[in-house]
Amino acid sequence: LTGICANYQRNPEATPVFDAFIDRVSDGDERRRERFLDFLAVILMTGKKAKKFYVLGVAPDSGKSTIANLMEAFFPLGAISRMDIHDLGRNFALAAVAESSVNISMDLTAEPLKARAVSNIKLLTGEYRVQVEEKFKQSRVTNCCGKLVFGTNHSLALLSPDPALFNRLEVIPVTRQIPVHYAPLRGESGAYALSAGNQDEAGMDGIQQGFDSCVYQRVLYYHK
Repeated sequence: LTGICANYQRNPEATPVFDAFIDRVSDGDERRRERFLDFLAVILMTGKKAKKFYVLGVAPDSGKSTIANLMEAFFPLGAISRMDIHDLGRNFALAAVAESSVNISMDLTAEPLKARAVSNIKLLTGEYRVQVEEKFKQSRVTNCCGKLVFGTNHSLALLSPDPALFNRLEVIPVTRQIPVHYAPLRGESGAYALSAGNQDEAGMDGIQQGFDSCVYQRVLYYHK
């Protein structure tokens, strides 16, 4: 278990840069926007009451990597794992993921998931304590409260049908392409917009500042 590396916002300020980015990712759809912000709140909270894993997709160049970088920025480095969804079926996979706050991988391929990976996903999303094995060490039981987040440009496929897995799947629609060189910038009028051709560090700082305020607002929303 770990804390969140975000700045406390007693009186959250307006977040125009962050809002512009979220509006673009959600393609201006209010329901998608709320769903996306709720997803962020769940990722940042401990516990797994929802018993879900999350897949962002499916458009290429749609901001999924930026979303991943933002999520990673708010956890200590040692609290993050980056295991590919297919690697969850390998030996010792649970030990690498179970104790992290969040596992983030944005490279989910079109390859069908094998049965062992499916089994471990259901274990990691459904149990608070799991037994893990590490090479040359005795197996042990550990707490497991982390979330699984994946990104893809493909549909999730299984080698064999598993309704229980799909009941735990939460798809976060990210369907609008954002050109590679797009970055958030301050326009001449003082308003914030997503503009091309300049990777503006101040703009990225604006997104993160907005994320701080969003964290506080979403935490309040989560506990209503």
